[in-house]
Amino acid sequence: MITSTRAPDGPLETTAVLEREHELRVVDASLADARVGKGTAIVIEGEAGIGKSTLARHAAGTARRLGMRVLRAQGGELERGLPYGIVTELFGGLAREGLSGELFAGPAGAALPLLDPATGAGSVAVPGDRPDPVAYVHGLFWLVLNLTELGPVAIVVDDAQWSDEPSLRFIHRLVERIDELPIVVLLAMRPEGDSPESNAARLLRAHRSARHLVPAPLTEHAVGDLMASVTGRPVGDGLRRTSWRATRGNPFFVTELAAELARPGAGRLDPDGLDATVPDRVGRFVGLRLAALDDPARRLAEAVAVLGESATIRRAAILAGLDAAPAVEAARRLTEAGILDDLAITEFRHPIVRSGVYASIPVPVRSALHRRAALLLADEGVEIGLVGTQLEAAEPAADARVVDLLAAAARDAVARGEPGVAVSLLRRAMTEPPEPTMRAEVLANLARAEAEAALPDAAATYATVLTLVDDPARRAELRRELGHALLAAGQWAAAREAFELGLAEGA
Repeated sequence: MITSTRAPDGPLETTAVLEREHELRVVDASLADARVGKGTAIVIEGEAGIGKSTLARHAAGTARRLGMRVLRAQGGELERGLPYGIVTELFGGLAREGLSGELFAGPAGAALPLLDPATGAGSVAVPGDRPDPVAYVHGLFWLVLNLTELGPVAIVVDDAQWSDEPSLRFIHRLVERIDELPIVVLLAMRPEGDSPESNAARLLRAHRSARHLVPAPLTEHAVGDLMASVTGRPVGDGLRRTSWRATRGNPFFVTELAAELARPGAGRLDPDGLDATVPDRVGRFVGLRLAALDDPARRLAEAVAVLGESATIRRAAILAGLDAAPAVEAARRLTEAGILDDLAITEFRHPIVRSGVYASIPVPVRSALHRRAALLLADEGVEIGLVGTQLEAAEPAADARVVDLLAAAARDAVARGEPGVAVSLLRRAMTEPPEPTMRAEVLANLARAEAEAALPDAAATYATVLTLVDDPARRAELRRELGHALLAAGQWAAAREAFELGLAEGA
């Protein structure tokens, strides 16, 4: 069926659903099963633009019409390093619904610090009082069990390939028991190799009980139907055939290609004018759309692309250097151009569009925007992990405040049980670089994070720190830490030597 329409001079208003009858049947049947207590996990896998988001929206909309509770989240390139980011997006609102006492009763209470800021979530834990990631996963699992007491649940995660590892570990635990629960878990993700892959994502992708859907490219006939629906004109055999070859049947690319060919002044729909390299063509479409807009709209689109999931109209306006009224008008023009979403004007209509806008920003400008975005978020007290993610995308500039923010984000990551994230943040802090008086402290924290993450670099980092420290007591403590790291790595002789030197220096 076709549900998309586009006036020749207007934006695409809805989404086409073509040749997806099998996928829709599986989704609808799974939702029906969940209502009678039989849970299902669905993994929708395919390239960008193939229609995964359309199926995810269908699942969420159908579940709501069936009276199910729908929990939705979307992964983002800039947020995948934020521990429990997807979990927070899925469940964060529950603590504010007046259901906390009921939902977080019993073992589920272990998840409350993650989801309710009033409990101190996001604060830096002191040594010896670190949250236990296993306890978080256990608490989240029981939270879902409590939630199902109120009715069946649909959990929908789009762009799951960009989800953070801790959230995926929780989802994997849930999928392991899903047969017994009135739940549908739907994950839409790109194929393996299209983005950084976590171990939990690989396990979910290959899970024995998941229903795997791989939407196929549109046939040539469907490409012609889709182009005709977008352009409002019949599509000849030559144009249909050439468009199918150029787009490989990708619905998003087909739609964008048709829209470009149908725009005023584009002339007749000429198959000889098509570009066979679809991603480049889509990138050019984005560039052409931006070029057709005024400077405020372009700057706002770039600000939204840089902010990612942290974008609000106010933040994007500040980052773009716009007052409130011009920013709203710029957002209106961007939605009319099909760049930003009509219903959520700080989101792009499609992730590929966001990628195209982001890639169009010159690297020095993009770096400066990331730095300004990080400082803006920090001044607003936004979760420090989001600040750190922005700073990782900014070029070094010898800014002491940036080092402090990266160090704080690293402490938060370690407190949440994610030393690997802390390592990345602290390595970025070292490139800023820190002031000479702070270099040893940042390096020592990096060594500890590397050791906790069981990385072989820890010993060399400890050795570097020792060349910067003169105080005997501190050197002795560092050698003891090094000894424990070497023990964990199975380097018994080296560990013994480190302990002996530490005892000697501490004497």
